[in-house]
Amino acid sequence: MLVRLDDVVVMVVTRTNSREGKEEKEEKEGKNKTEIKRGKRKKRKRIEIDKLLDS
Repeated sequence: MLVRLDDVVVMVVTRTNSREGKEEKEEKEGKNKTEIKRGKRKKRKRIEIDKLLDS
């Protein structure tokens, strides 16, 4: 179980890193847009982790 949790954490970290690059580009266009998207992404990540932990 512990090994599995580490895998989940690594997956989330790599996902957020790739997304942050996109967010930085969007930030030049408008900060409000990125703030809204960040909130949605956090919720999605939590749901994904919950699903993985349940299985």
